[in-house]
Amino acid sequence: MSSAISWVSVLQRRKRGMETNLMTSADVAKLLQVSAPTLSRWRSSRTGPPFINLNGIPRYREADLQAWIKEKRA
Repeated sequence: MSSAISWVSVLQRRKRGMETNLMTSADVAKLLQVSAPTLSRWRSSRTGPPFINLNGIPRYREADLQAWIKEKRA
Protein backbone atom coordinates (compact mmCIF):
# COMPACT_ATOMS: atom_id res chain seq x y z
CA MET A 1 0.00 0.00 0.00
CA SER A 2 1.41 3.40 -0.92
CA SER A 3 -0.63 5.58 1.43
CA ALA A 4 1.18 7.97 3.73
CA ILE A 5 -0.21 6.22 6.79
CA SER A 6 -0.37 2.49 7.30
CA TRP A 7 -1.00 0.07 10.10
CA VAL A 8 2.77 -0.18 10.43
CA SER A 9 3.06 3.56 11.11
CA VAL A 10 0.20 3.33 13.60
CA LEU A 11 2.08 0.59 15.44
CA GLN A 12 5.28 2.63 15.33
CA ARG A 13 3.47 5.59 16.90
CA ARG A 14 2.09 3.28 19.58
CA LYS A 15 5.62 2.09 20.41
CA ARG A 16 6.68 5.71 20.89
CA GLY A 17 3.83 6.18 23.35
CA MET A 18 1.69 8.33 21.08
CA GLU A 19 -2.10 8.03 21.20
CA THR A 20 -3.30 5.91 18.32
CA ASN A 21 -6.75 4.83 19.39
CA LEU A 22 -8.34 7.74 17.55
CA MET A 23 -7.48 8.59 13.96
CA THR A 24 -8.17 11.82 12.10
CA SER A 25 -10.23 12.06 8.93
CA ALA A 26 -7.04 12.83 7.00
CA ASP A 27 -5.37 9.67 8.33
CA VAL A 28 -8.38 7.52 7.47
CA ALA A 29 -8.77 9.02 3.99
CA LYS A 30 -5.09 8.31 3.25
CA LEU A 31 -5.32 4.80 4.66
CA LEU A 32 -8.42 3.98 2.60
CA GLN A 33 -7.01 5.81 -0.43
CA VAL A 34 -10.10 7.98 -0.85
CA SER A 35 -10.46 11.75 -0.92
CA ALA A 36 -11.45 13.76 2.13
CA PRO A 37 -14.73 14.79 0.42
CA THR A 38 -15.55 11.12 -0.21
CA LEU A 39 -15.00 10.30 3.46
CA SER A 40 -17.15 13.29 4.43
CA ARG A 41 -19.91 12.11 2.10
CA TRP A 42 -19.73 8.64 3.65
CA ARG A 43 -20.10 10.19 7.11
CA SER A 44 -23.15 12.16 6.00
CA SER A 45 -24.81 9.10 4.48
CA ARG A 46 -23.64 6.77 7.29
CA THR A 47 -22.13 4.38 4.72
CA GLY A 48 -18.49 4.71 5.74
CA PRO A 49 -16.56 3.54 8.76
CA PRO A 50 -18.06 4.28 12.18
CA PHE A 51 -16.86 7.54 13.70
CA ILE A 52 -17.32 9.62 16.80
CA ASN A 53 -17.71 13.38 17.02
CA LEU A 54 -15.50 15.24 19.47
CA ASN A 55 -16.80 18.79 19.57
CA GLY A 56 -17.80 18.53 15.93
CA ILE A 57 -14.52 16.93 14.82
CA PRO A 58 -14.87 13.38 13.49
CA ARG A 59 -12.47 10.79 14.84
CA TYR A 60 -12.18 7.11 14.06
CA ARG A 61 -11.29 4.31 16.46
CA GLU A 62 -8.71 1.91 15.08
CA ALA A 63 -10.70 -1.16 16.10
CA ASP A 64 -13.87 0.17 14.44
CA LEU A 65 -11.98 0.96 11.25
CA GLN A 66 -10.37 -2.49 11.11
CA ALA A 67 -13.76 -4.17 11.68
CA TRP A 68 -15.36 -2.03 8.94
CA ILE A 69 -12.59 -2.95 6.48
CA LYS A 70 -12.94 -6.63 7.37
CA GLU A 71 -16.72 -6.43 6.87
CA LYS A 72 -16.28 -4.81 3.45
CA ARG A 73 -13.90 -7.55 2.31
CA ALA A 74 -16.49 -10.25 3.02
